[in-house]
This record gives sequence, structure tokens and C-alpha cells, in this order.
Amino acid sequence: MPQKLLFAFLLLTLFTACRNELRENLLGKRTAVSITEEGEELPVNTEEISLNVKPDGTYRYTGTLNYREAGNWFLEENLLYTQDTTGEQKQKAVLILRSEPDTLVLKMTEAGKERILTLTKSE
Repeated sequence: MPQKLLFAFLLLTLFTACRNELRENLLGKRTAVSITEEGEELPVNTEEISLNVKPDGTYRYTGTLNYREAGNWFLEENLLYTQDTTGEQKQKAVLILRSEPDTLVLKMTEAGKERILTLTKSE
């Protein structure tokens, strides 16, 4: 019995450490370096796309064609949830494929098509 309890404690500790690392890697301002749709690079100016995730639970996103959103965010496992409070109050979730101190790769669906957005730290 004690071995099972120790194993459960170690799993919980590992999960908490991974979640904290994911959160820390997510924080900060990032600029897009690539965006693909269905595996094909989109012909957009990636410098216009940025994501700033703050430790206070707020975020700001800018996209192409003067798209802007901002609001609150939270993590649930490897999903990043955002709640835009500037417009329609829509909640979205994107899958975090890769999270490192300098690189963040997000998977999302736009108009029924898979998009992969790769961002790097800009500050």
C-alpha cells in the first residue's frame, strides 16, 4: 500500500511540475514565425501576428487585417483557453503542441481547417 501511495504522490508532483513549466513557458510576448493551414504555409505577414500572455491571467492577440482581441486566459492540461472580452465574448481553446521558453506551437481550427501557428519570444 505505501508504494502505491508514493507512486500516486510522484505522479501528482510530476503533473504539477509539468503544468507549472507549461504555464511559465507560455508567459510573455511572442511573434509568429510561421502559420500553416492543412500543411501549407499561408502567404501572410507573420510579423503582424503576436500573442502576449501575462501572469495576471490576461492576454492580447493581434492578427492580420487589423484583427485584435484581448481578455482572460487559463490552462487545462495542454489546452489554452482564451475569453475575448473586447467583442463577442467568445471562448476559444487551442492545443499547445510545443511549449519551450523561446518557442510556442499552437494547433487550432479555422473554418474547419487545421492551422498550426509557431511563435517565438519577441521580448
